[in-house]
Amino acid sequence: MGAVERFHIAEPKRAALLYVIVGIGGSIPPMSSHGPVPPALFLCVGVLYDRHKTRLARCYGGSVSTMPNLPTISFSSTLANMSSPGTSSFIGEFPISVGAFQRNSLVATLAALGMIFRRGVFPLAI
Repeated sequence: MGAVERFHIAEPKRAALLYVIVGIGGSIPPMSSHGPVPPALFLCVGVLYDRHKTRLARCYGGSVSTMPNLPTISFSSTLANMSSPGTSSFIGEFPISVGAFQRNSLVATLAALGMIFRRGVFPLAI
């Protein structure tokens, strides 16, 4: 979560510093989703640790039968944290990119290449 989260929250900050109305408007959805999504992930990890009293993933077998809602919350929070299509973080990326292109097209092109690299290559490294 660390590398993705650091880059993911840098986009709205960059948009807010551009002083372009489109970019500032696009930074609102990612910033508002940054409030509930990481705490939901930490809550899921805390529930697993509280239930099993270990951090070893091999001991979490059968958790779906005892906690049927936890995988759904964990998976949807993970997708929202990765800024997958359909989440508020993903919706805000397009206006942020438009605002960045209005301000400085070279920097915006490098940022867009970074987003493509993050989407295409980073999941393969995991």
